[in-house]
Amino acid sequence: MISRERLKLVRSLHQKKYRLLHKLFIAEGDKICREYLDSGLQPEGIFALKEWYSGNRGVVNIHSKISNEVTIREMEKMSALSEPSPVLLLIRIPQREFDYLFLRNSHTLVLDQITDPGNLGTIIRTADWFGIKNLICSDDCVDLYNPKVVQASMGSMIRVRVFYFNLVSFLTGLNKMVGKPIVYGSDLTGSDILKVAFPETTLVILGNESNGIRKDIYPFINDRVTITGKGGAQSLNVASAAAVICHALNRQKPLQP
Repeated sequence: MISRERLKLVRSLHQKKYRLLHKLFIAEGDKICREYLDSGLQPEGIFALKEWYSGNRGVVNIHSKISNEVTIREMEKMSALSEPSPVLLLIRIPQREFDYLFLRNSHTLVLDQITDPGNLGTIIRTADWFGIKNLICSDDCVDLYNPKVVQASMGSMIRVRVFYFNLVSFLTGLNKMVGKPIVYGSDLTGSDILKVAFPETTLVILGNESNGIRKDIYPFINDRVTITGKGGAQSLNVASAAAVICHALNRQKPLQP
């Protein structure tokens, strides 16, 4: 059994305002939680069913002071999933400082007003697969620590740094860089992405699921690229488009160790 106050705290973190207040977020699911724990991260709390602890004695030994055995009923109250997981972590939100130097000699995705948490989480996981280390989000993208984003990212948030900005201010700031990136926009009117020779320092902007890239962003774009198709669908899902773009970028820049 856990205290009513502790249970209330965990449940409150499903809302952004309480995540900001407490500077905590939730990760749940056996695979995701194992990934966080194996990374060496020190969680603020571990909440798990007796059966999970029975198979993970090492976790209990290392984190005995923050380990909490809970009942299935308590887990149902804490979980954001339709089927509660056997384990849930309480994690401190990291404070990361951005430096434009992060963008040098690398490929970076810039996301403009992505509102679906599943899409953002999948894009983070895809970026991780292709070795992309940094994502830039507009300040009106869905919250990085939304439980559905955390779930869809499957632990890749450990390796991919995500920063939020007003994109006009961020893109204006590129002018201060020595060897600033070439900025591409994903657009239906662009050049075939598989035929573009991307420079070593590249930004690719992907727009909102319904409306694409906002008009005030286009003045910062050096060139437009598109993913050519043969079927009748009007467009690709933004997470699917991100996967194709990452593949195109990766064809010219091998995965980093």
